[in-house]
Amino acid sequence: MWGGSFVQAQIKNAWAAVRVGEPDFNVPTPETLQVCQGQAIVLSASSEVGTITIKDPSETELPLEVDSDGLLTATIFNATEAHTGTYNIEVFYQHSDPAYNCTMVYPVEVQVKHLVINEGNNINICQGDPLSLSITSHPDIVSTSISWSDNNGNSFSTNTNGGLTNFTPVSGTYIVTADCINEVGSPTPASDEITVTLIEAPNFEITTSTGDTQICAGESISLMVNELPNTTIEWSTGSTASAIDVTPTAPTQTYTVTICNAICALCTTKEITIEQYNTPAVELENNCNTQLSVINNDNLFQSFQWALNEIEFSNTNIITVQTAGTYSVTATDANGCTATASTTIATDDLPLMGNITTTGFPYGVLRIAGEETWDGNKTVAAKVIVENGGVLVIKNDAPDAPDITIDFIDQNSGIYVEKGGLLKIEGENITLKAAECSGTYWRGI
Repeated sequence: MWGGSFVQAQIKNAWAAVRVGEPDFNVPTPETLQVCQGQAIVLSASSEVGTITIKDPSETELPLEVDSDGLLTATIFNATEAHTGTYNIEVFYQHSDPAYNCTMVYPVEVQVKHLVINEGNNINICQGDPLSLSITSHPDIVSTSISWSDNNGNSFSTNTNGGLTNFTPVSGTYIVTADCINEVGSPTPASDEITVTLIEAPNFEITTSTGDTQICAGESISLMVNELPNTTIEWSTGSTASAIDVTPTAPTQTYTVTICNAICALCTTKEITIEQYNTPAVELENNCNTQLSVINNDNLFQSFQWALNEIEFSNTNIITVQTAGTYSVTATDANGCTATASTTIATDDLPLMGNITTTGFPYGVLRIAGEETWDGNKTVAAKVIVENGGVLVIKNDAPDAPDITIDFIDQNSGIYVEKGGLLKIEGENITLKAAECSGTYWRGI
């Protein structure tokens, strides 16, 4: 049977009123339905031959289920003020002649007895700022029963209007609850809630591109902070970027960065100190231009890389000099830091194999283009170059000849035999003597 009289229903086809007679449309739902906020709205109907639909105030069909009494039921759980309005329960009767199809409509006025937080369901507030919350409620909401709590179970005192005044919130959910008077039975709790998000001072960390705060002297390092929404960044260098490259000018140097929230003007300042390793300088030891080595006291350096005229050729601590040019070495210490030293050795500085000169050519150069013979003692104080096509003969082949000595008096003295030149040693008891740099040898032979 109807929940209200048949006359109150809207009959969209006059034929149905005349020809169908008493309809089989059963609607137990009253024409006016009041529910407390948070309760369920239940709309039910049945029909043996008609097709039932239930629509909300926006004309959207609601899903139907069959309840325990066999009624088709639409249920809206946790009703809010937004669910207030006219709901239509409709039954469609289909005739064999489509001209006689009809739809009967049973309107239900639903009123939700609301308890609403006026500030909405979500609010952002700056850390430290006070917050006030107010409510609007239906007359059947018992004002003396209004209470506030948060999701941690803390209770709050209400003002005369049932709201909260100038309290200092933390992030979380705040719930207002009150008794709602039902049509029958005991009062039913009604409630609403709001989520408060506290905008706090930015929380961040300074990181480096290496993951460390120590670098080799003279190197650069990147300092970075994570980018946060609605914030401004300012480094002690003046940069406003989230990442900066710095090259410390002191053994230890501190950098600061301040990040402020643009909405609340809350700022956080942090600092980071970069330390430079103390890398010792590379000292070279030159052994008469025959050998070069790195002075490595206390094994400060772990590895070496030598280069001649920028072409790498050795990774030992000591090298032998065989060619004129610029020798450089890069030494690496235990921290991975490098230091470099270099020296240039000219052709005239090489420890020549016998650039022998006679007295009378002090610290000069004697070039032999033809043939010259030395058959007695010589004091070498300059460089003797046996050129292409030249021949220098040192001999002591006379019978019972006394010993002869060729005396090199410094490291620049010696005999250099160019390509195409010839040095001949004839006879016995010939001594080559060096006062300095005992590694003097014949060059070019």
